[in-house]
Amino acid sequence: MSLRNFHTPLTEAEVDEIYQLLTPKQRKYMDAFTKRSKKSKWLEVLALKKGIIVTEDMDTEQLAEAVNDWILVEILDGGYGNRPFRCECGMPLRYQYIVTHKKQNKTYKLGETCLGNYTRLTPEIIRDIKKRIPFDTFRTR
Repeated sequence: MSLRNFHTPLTEAEVDEIYQLLTPKQRKYMDAFTKRSKKSKWLEVLALKKGIIVTEDMDTEQLAEAVNDWILVEILDGGYGNRPFRCECGMPLRYQYIVTHKKQNKTYKLGETCLGNYTRLTPEIIRDIKKRIPFDTFRTR
């Protein structure tokens, strides 16, 4: 891999290659960091779409309590060119959204299409959420 200006976005293959070079301790840290970031972005967008006022002093748990609906647990990425995960419908997936319905206390493992079908979130809301979640930053496995 050639060195590039750090301001230039990396391809998914380059991100995956760099991730593989990290030590187990570095991977654990990055996985935990991106998982928290994705969950908080998910909750922030849902809260805004529901008209809930989000303040800077709200932590992830307070935001989840205010939203009281679908909560993102994790987004798994099988890696560039791979589809190791399965949706509830059986479809092979690269990205698997693991969400919990707070009121029903039930967890689902979904692909993007079923995410909309199960959660009843509109394609526009899902698109808004995806724009704010740093999918291509680091891998969560």
